[in-house]
Amino acid sequence: MEYLWNTFEENRAGSAVFAANPHPNFNVTFSYNTLRNNTAAATVLVNQWNGQYCLFPGLSANFQHNIFANPNSTLEFDAQLTNKNTPIDARNSFWGTADEFEITQNRIRDRLFAVTREEVVSFPYLRTANFSDAVPLDEPRKTFQTVGGLKGVVLGNASLPADTYTTIGE
Repeated sequence: MEYLWNTFEENRAGSAVFAANPHPNFNVTFSYNTLRNNTAAATVLVNQWNGQYCLFPGLSANFQHNIFANPNSTLEFDAQLTNKNTPIDARNSFWGTADEFEITQNRIRDRLFAVTREEVVSFPYLRTANFSDAVPLDEPRKTFQTVGGLKGVVLGNASLPADTYTTIGE
């Protein structure tokens, strides 16, 4: 399924302006779309297909290069898939803000919200609604509290609450 170069503007919806219910046998691509001034619980909802909340191994959900600018929507992106091994790729999108904390904590609902949900990869993101304005890959990052742990990459110094931590990678 491919949804490319569409404009969704001034829509009012209850649960979602665009709901993707991907068949578990197919890739889904939603890219280069502009979603502006819509009002809904979530601008984009990635939900189950026929009772299945996952894509089969080897398949992907690509939501890159989109413009989300919906200040009246509760969320921009609600990921309800539960693969745990197939992150949803939403890199290089504008989320209505250039604040990474705001993006990951308040504009996207994924594994940060519930450990059973799929992760949404949103870094690097766009600082503005211009596709050439991505944050640099070496941009200082933040670490965020998640359900059951921490998420994020820290470049430079970070202060963490007193606790015992296990690091993965460098």
